Amino acid sequence: MRVHHRKGRNVLYVDQGYTVKINGISEDESDTLLEHLYEHALRLELHYHHKWDLISLVGDDNPVSKHCAVNDYTEPVSYTHLRAHETRGNL
Repeated sequence: MRVHHRKGRNVLYVDQGYTVKINGISEDESDTLLEHLYEHALRLELHYHHKWDLISLVGDDNPVSKHCAVNDYTEPVSYTHLRAHETRGNL
């Protein structure tokens, strides 16, 4: 469980590659609940897949987003990171 840095709301962080147990419940309960959460995160209606073009700019709520890069491009790629919380003034 994390607290969202701006909203102050609780955020449940579960990642199959990092989360191994939920503290405070039995191992069987933990395994069952984690499996349910992993399956929930795989629901396609919760996913966003961006179709890139030359002027694309995508933002997300990083503390509550799960990222998975898909190697589905053939063009040369360059990246620029803009961190809004580090930016002063208007964008």
